Amino acid sequence: MRKFAFILLLCCCRYGAVFSQYSVRTVPNPKQYGQSQYVSNPDRVLSSWAVDSLNRLAREVEEKSGVEIAVVAVDDYVGSDDFEFALELYNYWGIGRMENNAGLLLFIARDKRAYRFITGYGLESVLPDALLKQLGEQGLVPHFRKGKYDEGTVAVMKAVQHALTSESGRAELHGDLSRKESLWHRYGDPLLNSAFWLLLYIMAWRRADSAIDKAMYRKKKRKSRKRGIDYYPLMVAGMLLLVMLFLSMFVMLLFSQHPLTLFRLDYFPYYIIVLGTIALNVKYGDGVRVIEQLYKDEENKKRELSAFNKSMLFSIVLSPLVLIKVLKQWKYWKKQRVRFIAPDAQGTWKRLNRDELTKLSLYLDKGQQEEERLGSKSYELWRDTDSENTKAVAWTGSKAHLFSTCPACHYETLSAPHVKTLKAATFKNTGKGQELQKCAFCKHEVLLGMVVLPVKVRDSGSASGGGYSGSSSSGSSGGSWGGGSSGGGGAGGNW
Repeated sequence: MRKFAFILLLCCCRYGAVFSQYSVRTVPNPKQYGQSQYVSNPDRVLSSWAVDSLNRLAREVEEKSGVEIAVVAVDDYVGSDDFEFALELYNYWGIGRMENNAGLLLFIARDKRAYRFITGYGLESVLPDALLKQLGEQGLVPHFRKGKYDEGTVAVMKAVQHALTSESGRAELHGDLSRKESLWHRYGDPLLNSAFWLLLYIMAWRRADSAIDKAMYRKKKRKSRKRGIDYYPLMVAGMLLLVMLFLSMFVMLLFSQHPLTLFRLDYFPYYIIVLGTIALNVKYGDGVRVIEQLYKDEENKKRELSAFNKSMLFSIVLSPLVLIKVLKQWKYWKKQRVRFIAPDAQGTWKRLNRDELTKLSLYLDKGQQEEERLGSKSYELWRDTDSENTKAVAWTGSKAHLFSTCPACHYETLSAPHVKTLKAATFKNTGKGQELQKCAFCKHEVLLGMVVLPVKVRDSGSASGGGYSGSSSSGSSGGSWGGGSSGGGGAGGNW
């Protein structure tokens, strides 16, 4: 019995140890208990006296300097890298005001005997890594080795308070922040990057316009370049980008992150890249459609598309989506090479240029022309120069999967099965219909059988009398961090 109790106690201790491992999202956020709370101490590593002292200290620092300080002390956390965990926690909470990113996190893991300082972008020059390392090694480590977590933590945070609120510290901090108030100092890099990418995509856009115009000019469909902007690709790209932003905001709300961070100027170069990539992809598709409409002859079409792809090389480099389309096109034409080989070795065959033929009816009958119109088949026309005989060689069309051979006219013009309604269904009774196929050429119908049409169902969305009702007000006294971020500045160590 004692042995069983001992094993049970060991299991409970092991379960408790695993349970105490915090992830970034399960570390209690002190701001949920009030705006004046800065310390997360779920495992009571620190005493209530130390927590009160640190909250008072952090509040004074924020009032005098505008710097947000957070202290997190836990027994254990998920993972083995205290730097990655502390940095992710910093950015997840958004410590530091968004406008200056002046924030500091002290993370303590008692069981792993590790500590880590993380600073925001706006605090890295005021509290450099070397200073924080010195504070940790001389202030935290000696006390922590003796189990004096209160004394070490409070003493170090008082030193941080002095550095931030002293006259020299505030002068350096405000001087750094005043430089950051300059639009160019704060946003110079993203503005330059945005301008660079925007210029590249404008050049690629003009190049694509020129390539399409050349294809049309060679076909003599247009004598000069048409001035103006084709807004359709830009509209499509803009709509898709807005949808992506909306979904991203929704995801951020699910994970309790501020959605407005998506609209930071730092991200604008990436948005320009996404917008330009999608717009060039749509533009490329428009150019391919123009060439396919202008040229009926497959060899001419292949030649023009090859020239178009060479002109679009700049766009292909900038838009991976265009590269995917080019590779698919190359794969298609690789399969189509055999269609330009003479039908047989008997006679001297010359391939006829479909774009130069005036009367297609001299070479294809009406059924074959209908097959080409539907896309179920395409034909290559050959003439024997010795006998003047012509031959039409059939090839699989782009929409061959939508049609089958008609048993009446024997052309590949029989549509896919569809249901013809004989008796419409109501909200009370089922209906009746025929499943059949119809030939687009000879109008022959193939009956496949009778089907039952299901009863109609009313939309119950507006009939619901209940639903969720929320309130715009809240009785919670919770607060929030400022929405700042960190690039990984700070220092850490073990004891």
